[in-house]
Amino acid sequence: MSKKCKHPNIELRDSGNGSVSYRVKVRIKGSAPATNTFKRLEDAKRWRDKTASEIRENKHFPAAKAKKHTVAELIDQYLADVALKNARRYNEVKPLLEWWKAGLKDRVLSGFSGEDVLKGQQALLSRVKQRKDANGQYRTLSPATVNRYMVALHTAIQFGIKPLKWIAYNPVCEVDKLKEPSGRTRFLTEDEINKLLAACKDSKNPYLFAIVVIGLATGARREEIRNMQWKHVNADLRFIELPKTKNGEIRSAILTGVASDLIGKMRENKGNSAYLFPSPNDPCKPIDFESAWRSALKISQIQDFRFHDNRHTCASYLAMNGASLLVIAETLGQKTAAMAKRYSHLTKGYTSQVVSEMTAKVLGHVEI
Repeated sequence: MSKKCKHPNIELRDSGNGSVSYRVKVRIKGSAPATNTFKRLEDAKRWRDKTASEIRENKHFPAAKAKKHTVAELIDQYLADVALKNARRYNEVKPLLEWWKAGLKDRVLSGFSGEDVLKGQQALLSRVKQRKDANGQYRTLSPATVNRYMVALHTAIQFGIKPLKWIAYNPVCEVDKLKEPSGRTRFLTEDEINKLLAACKDSKNPYLFAIVVIGLATGARREEIRNMQWKHVNADLRFIELPKTKNGEIRSAILTGVASDLIGKMRENKGNSAYLFPSPNDPCKPIDFESAWRSALKISQIQDFRFHDNRHTCASYLAMNGASLLVIAETLGQKTAAMAKRYSHLTKGYTSQVVSEMTAKVLGHVEI
């Protein structure tokens, strides 16, 4: 039997056999009521005040949902939402989250913990890549790659917190990100550039030479180059739009000199494919030049170099020829100049020259 209680939102319940309990019902306008029952009045009051505060701050999540839904279900819900809003992001995170799903299996959200995340992180650190590196070796995942898996899971769980409200806390927050090495700045010397381009020109792949020249001249990424289409090439061959960039923004790669000349010659002899570099097996798809690229590296005897390092080579020579970090960032399609700071040491010689010339002009007549 329920009785009125002098404490707001709490009912005193008498079972009739001498035991009592306290039923709490918290109502906040705009939210579903939250209820719970306690044997002690102090526990009931504490839960009432805490729950009312969480509801007002949009932080209250019924425990029943965390017990009902699994991590796999949450991931599926998140992926479905991303697929509707950002196809590119979906393609990036789907394989990462599918890995987590396979490992966590039927783990319910209420039992999901930081320990699970830590075990996953450790498993990723010992996981071997499926593809060989430029030196023909199979290597384990890098800390940066493992961190991408962690970020993907963190974002999915946050989706479970809001808007799904299936879970109240994100266990990924309990595990520290791995320390990543400073940004790689491997770039080719002029001699290496000449050797690499000679090997590319002799390649059986008819597009490899142009692909590498464009990579060196524009700093465009591998997938940006592969997906270049004729409809995006400026009529005067001065630039080419890159609609599929890593940060999701459309940008233009500037075409000058040999890069512009090469694309001009290619346009004169282009076939019916929409792509600048179509697959020989299917003109409706871009080419896969990985095998030809590895062969060119081997022939030119260039060590410790990835295709992405063509991008670093472009940026490094821009820096050494006086380009500001802002110009480098804009060329590479980076959102801020801070992202190009890894090349700042290469600009010091030019900066020193500029400062020296300014000092001589402005203060050269000053006697000391």
